[in-house]
Amino acid sequence: AASSNSQQMVQAAEQEALNVLRTRHGRSHSSLRDYAGITIFVTPPMGNWLAYASIGGGLSVYNDKWGGYIASIMHEVGHNFKLLHANERGEYQDHTGYMSGAVLGYHDAQHFPEMCFNGANHWALGWYSDKTQSVSLNNLQQPTLL
Repeated sequence: AASSNSQQMVQAAEQEALNVLRTRHGRSHSSLRDYAGITIFVTPPMGNWLAYASIGGGLSVYNDKWGGYIASIMHEVGHNFKLLHANERGEYQDHTGYMSGAVLGYHDAQHFPEMCFNGANHWALGWYSDKTQSVSLNNLQQPTLL
């Protein structure tokens, strides 16, 4: 988890960004979400945390170099899209997509971009909702044995 010092820094940066936007746009919005769907902050190096984001919220925060890795950005923005960790074999153990622990291993040029959100994430995001069909197993007939 991020330290309280880093959280205070992010809150101060959030407020400053909001003040700049209010001045530039001449509006008095109360939140960065009123200006942008997702806001990304990258802090200077601080502590041993990597990144965090609000589930369904509009803020993702990265500790130093982690703001430069596509895997960590996709993972945290996935949280902003209301996606949770892939937990099939324990938190961070399912390495099939960005919402897993793969973010820890795939952050260099050699592995870019070898992954995406997995099928369960695509379903949760509704990306292919016009190409799906649901089938009720309650109405299926029993197979006939020969």
